[in-house]
Amino acid sequence: MRLVEQHIIKESDNRYGELAEQLHLSKNLYNAGLYAVRQHYFAEKEFLKYESVNKQFVDSKNVDYYALPTKVSQQTLKMVEQNFKSLFGLLKLKDNKKKRIPKYLDKEGKFQLIYTVQAISKVELRKGFIKLSGTNVRIETTQRNIQQVRVIPKGNHICIEIIYLKQEPPTKENNGRYASIDLGLNNLACVTSNAIKPIIINGKPLKSVNQFFNKRKAELQSRLNNNRKTSHRIKAITH
Repeated sequence: MRLVEQHIIKESDNRYGELAEQLHLSKNLYNAGLYAVRQHYFAEKEFLKYESVNKQFVDSKNVDYYALPTKVSQQTLKMVEQNFKSLFGLLKLKDNKKKRIPKYLDKEGKFQLIYTVQAISKVELRKGFIKLSGTNVRIETTQRNIQQVRVIPKGNHICIEIIYLKQEPPTKENNGRYASIDLGLNNLACVTSNAIKPIIINGKPLKSVNQFFNKRKAELQSRLNNNRKTSHRIKAITH
């Protein structure tokens, strides 16, 4: 089975700046790839596949493409294809309101990075570290059967997800003990079982926390100007 090990990189971490720059470069490439696909769609009314975009960028020595390791750039372009493919699925629907062409990312924004096993140093991995290709970033890990590493921007921090394979444990024998869980809001969970008395977990405190967050976020957003959509304080309370 595939499992995920997460690492949170805060702004105070000395690795944050380099990762943020790489995420920004990924955003640039995403927008460049999206531009190529959009322009082809407007002109030909057909989908420009990843293979064609990738060849186009390699042949033209696209600056954004080569700003990242090629294995990483290929994954970013594949995400362009994935996001645009959904449009063609929606075109089959009768509701025209749902047909939205993917939009460009914010000029100052970031976009996730995907590192395949070919973009991870095998030498460092044997030492217990993941070193991302084209960077000085090292992440300590005990995992070995790694499939992929994702670097995802998350407001005021960056999340590194290490995807690895692990052998599934054998299924336990049926012991005749069963439980059922019903999730809700005011009652966050109602649990019943043939082995214990029913349990009700109160969800109102969690609703109260959420309501306070919405109120506080709206208050902070009302103070923003110059068409800003977020701030450090909004990112902090969201995290």
